[in-house]
Amino acid sequence: MNGVHSLIRHVRYIVAQIFGAYFACLLVYAQYKDLIELVDEELAAKGLLETIQFTPNGTGGILALYAPPGANLARTFLNEFVSDTVIGLAIWGCLDPTNVLVPPPVGPWIIGLAYSVVIWGFSPPGLAANSARDVGGRLAALSIWGLKASGGKYAALAALTNIPAMLFAALLYEFFLTDSLRVMSSAHLESMIGHQKYQEQHGAPSHHVLSGNGRKRASSMGSTTKEQVRQMENYTKA
Repeated sequence: MNGVHSLIRHVRYIVAQIFGAYFACLLVYAQYKDLIELVDEELAAKGLLETIQFTPNGTGGILALYAPPGANLARTFLNEFVSDTVIGLAIWGCLDPTNVLVPPPVGPWIIGLAYSVVIWGFSPPGLAANSARDVGGRLAALSIWGLKASGGKYAALAALTNIPAMLFAALLYEFFLTDSLRVMSSAHLESMIGHQKYQEQHGAPSHHVLSGNGRKRASSMGSTTKEQVRQMENYTKA
């Protein structure tokens, strides 16, 4: 049953992300609707609306992501894949419980900075970096302007490329950057203990986060951490 509950939770999370982006974009459109229509009227008067509207420089680009006019999609794909791989490596580095340089509270900040650097440096050729943001924004644009806001072939590239790129980043990190001899940091262990206790107190499915190799790696740490391991084992046995 835990596997079914976990799958449902993941699906619910994905749907929430997409529709969160969708409604956020609709809210932005409602807030700026008068100005957006004013810009569209000016572009239409100059005969540029159809050429510019659904590009990064047009009003459609406020909500959805579009490739620059005349962009080579092969190079756009390369830019997207490499950028997403860099983000994935940062994420896996933050999730690694043996990474003593990144305690759990710092992880979100590092991941956010990784996204920021990639967007600031590599967004001009075309960069989505997030399926939820891309799909949610594109659905909002389709709801407002119809099928002409679909984005053509770039829509599939923007929505899907980050998925294989993240998997590739995970393989790179696990096979080349992680060290199986490193032990779990005390900060990560303390965080896992807190999550375990919260799950038990609120009746959530219990997952033994320390078992097998994880327990062996943690058992070679200092006396304070060994005490934390004993606390964790007491919690999971309760």
